[in-house]
Amino acid sequence: MTAPDNTPPRAMTVKRVAAGLARRARRVVGRMRAHLSVMRGRAAKRRAAARTAAHVRAALRSRQSPERLLGTPHPDSLAVVVCLWNRPHRIGAILTMLDRQHTNRRLRLILWNNQPRDVERYRDAVRRYRPSGALDSVEFTASPHNIGGIARFVAMRHRVNDGYRGPFIMLDDDQDVSPSFITDLLAVAGARTVAGLWAWRTGETYWERTRADGPGQPVDYVGTGGSVCDAELVAHDEFFTGIPPRFVFLEDMWMSWLAAANGWRVVSADTPVAFVEGDTDQYHALIAAKNEFYDWLREPGNLPQWGRATGSSAD
Repeated sequence: MTAPDNTPPRAMTVKRVAAGLARRARRVVGRMRAHLSVMRGRAAKRRAAARTAAHVRAALRSRQSPERLLGTPHPDSLAVVVCLWNRPHRIGAILTMLDRQHTNRRLRLILWNNQPRDVERYRDAVRRYRPSGALDSVEFTASPHNIGGIARFVAMRHRVNDGYRGPFIMLDDDQDVSPSFITDLLAVAGARTVAGLWAWRTGETYWERTRADGPGQPVDYVGTGGSVCDAELVAHDEFFTGIPPRFVFLEDMWMSWLAAANGWRVVSADTPVAFVEGDTDQYHALIAAKNEFYDWLREPGNLPQWGRATGSSAD
């Protein structure tokens, strides 16, 4: 038989009050810890973004020339830029697809590798390749840091500083393209034009969008993979200095809205492309930031108006 509780009523009340206060204190401490964790996470992201922006500036200031792994670029060659990330096994397919292009343009492949551990695999694969078609030369930059997709534009800024003019093509290393890829993109290329196959018209939010269904349609957004762009775009210092560090990995949105804000044509292209191995790209980590950047891009006064293209390295 359980012994009766002989605790005085006053003591019971004190116990209940004390227990309630302890529970509330634990909840307050838990919320404070959660808030502190969120603040630390945001601070870590800001520091990481600042480091990436500093690496981009250092890459722009660098005077080191890319390695020539294959052939020699000709003055009339068309630049094709590929930013490499975690797919060294794809380099053979990329070389073959570009070599088999049905075009009378010489192709100058410019590779930028953001993953230091894969450098030798890329070098060896390119040096062993024996082109027999459109592929004329291959240049390679091994970045000591991952600066994301803006590396494409850093690579082209250096080529513009060396005198390159006209259109350049951007291809992702997770895309399979047809032999008409180059001619399809050049069909919609032009002065002060950005055009690409991943082309959308957007609404009130970034994800409220409609895909373009044919070439030459005006759009708000063009993805960098499978696109063609007038090289003048990267001759403007504002392309590199105007983007907030926290959005530096969203260079596709930046390219599209900055070009449009300065009077450029932003249009769709049409060419067969298959996307492969999407689980190894950096896109998934950037989804949450896209809406935030979209809102920032639409705020009056945020997008810089550029003047004359200088062609000099940005500070």
